[in-house]
Amino acid sequence: MSSPKRRKTPSLLTIWLMRLARLVDVLLPRSPRLVILAFLLALVGFGAYGLWRRVEPLVHGAARYALSADHIEITPTPDWIDADITSEVVRDAKLDVGVSILDDDLTSRVADAFSFHPWVRKVERVTKLAGPRVKVDLQYRQPVAVVIVSKSRVPKSRSAPIPIDMDATRLPSDGFSQAMADRLPHIVGIGTQPLVGQQWNDLPLIGAARLARLLSDVWEDLHLAEITLSRQRLESIPVNPNNATYETVYQLVTRDGTLITWGTAPGSGHRDGLSDEEKISRLKRLLSNEDHRRTSQTFDLRNRSPINRTAREPDEEQPQ
Repeated sequence: MSSPKRRKTPSLLTIWLMRLARLVDVLLPRSPRLVILAFLLALVGFGAYGLWRRVEPLVHGAARYALSADHIEITPTPDWIDADITSEVVRDAKLDVGVSILDDDLTSRVADAFSFHPWVRKVERVTKLAGPRVKVDLQYRQPVAVVIVSKSRVPKSRSAPIPIDMDATRLPSDGFSQAMADRLPHIVGIGTQPLVGQQWNDLPLIGAARLARLLSDVWEDLHLAEITLSRQRLESIPVNPNNATYETVYQLVTRDGTLITWGTAPGSGHRDGLSDEEKISRLKRLLSNEDHRRTSQTFDLRNRSPINRTAREPDEEQPQ
C-alpha cells in the first residue's frame, strides 16, 4: 500500500505575494462609478480649500481671534518682579495691532517679543492652546547685586542703586524698593551705565557680578555690605610706567567697615593661590569671630598662611 503524498507547503514569499494580490484586488476599482465618486470627492476637497483661502483673511481679522494680553498666559513672575510683563510686551511689540492667534508665525513673533523684555532671561517655549490661548514659558532674570555709579562731576555723589543679574545685565529699577536693594551686595567704583536690558560692557563689573552670585548664600549671614574694585599693577618695576599692566582686585566690606581682600574674579583659576571654595571657607572662619569686625583692620584671603591682618589705611585713588 503506497503512502499518501504530502501536500507541498507554500513558501513565506508566496504567501505574502498572495496577500498583496488580494489587497490590490480589493483596492482597485472594478466599476466606473467608483472612479466618478473619487473624482467628485477630489473636486469637493479642492473647492473647500479654495473657499477657505478666500475667507481666511476675514476669519483672521475677526475680533475673536485678535491677539491681546488676555489671550497670553506666562510663567508666574517671582517676588522680585513688580511689573505686568505681558501688557508691557504686547504694548511695546504692538502685538495687539493686526496680529491674529491663527497666524502661522504667531509663536515665533511672540517669542521674539518676550525675548526683548529686560526681566526675561530666556523664552523656553511658546504654545498655542484652545480657548484660544497662547502659553509662554519664560526664564526670568534674578538680581544678584546693585551697582552704585559714581558721578565724577559731583564729588562723593552716587546714583540710586541699579539692579543687575549674574551676567551684569542692567535690570529695571521701577518697583525695585530700597529694602530689596539693602539686602543685595552693593558694587561701588563704577563710572558708566548701559541702557535697561543691556549688559554692562565692563569686564571688572562682570567679575563683580559673578562674585556677588558666588557669595549670595552667605552674604547676609556674614554681614557683608559692599564689593569694591581696585586696580593692582602686575609689574613691580615696569620699564615704562605708562605701559604697566593692571588687573582688577576685588575687596569685600562688612557692615561694620572691615575690609577683606578677595583677590581676582571668580572662575579665574588659582591665580591667587586659593580656589573660590577655599576663600569662602576662610571668609566664614574669619567673620564668625566678632573680634575681627573692626574698622581698623583689613584681611587678605589670598595667602595660604594664617589670615593676614593689617591696619587699615585711608583709601587711595587708583590709577586710571
